[in-house]
Amino acid sequence: MRTSKVLTSILSLVSVNLWAQESVFPGRQVDQAPGKDGVYYAGPEVTAPRLVRTVYVPYPEGISGKEVQGMTVLAMVIDADGIPTQIQVLHTHGQIFDQVAIAAVKESKFEPGKLGEKSVPV
Repeated sequence: MRTSKVLTSILSLVSVNLWAQESVFPGRQVDQAPGKDGVYYAGPEVTAPRLVRTVYVPYPEGISGKEVQGMTVLAMVIDADGIPTQIQVLHTHGQIFDQVAIAAVKESKFEPGKLGEKSVPV
């Protein structure tokens, strides 16, 4: 039941976001520009980066998977070469888990976001 409520909430947020974009820009071309730091946000003209290959890392030594459950949430920029940069921990699960998650992301392969045919940081 809880999973159903969470999924419904996520779908509702996506629907509201798409509705808001259409109501603000109905049938109109949107010219997306990068932020002050040169990074674009995915949107009508900029595609989101795509995860091509995930690198799995071993569970931290000395900790049983049955003893500890949780998640680390990361935010990052995928640069024009598909390399993750500016990695930030948004939700920590403890330093050892955060370090392992960051290591996995750094070794994973991404296809960069694009503005038209040009690869851009997103």
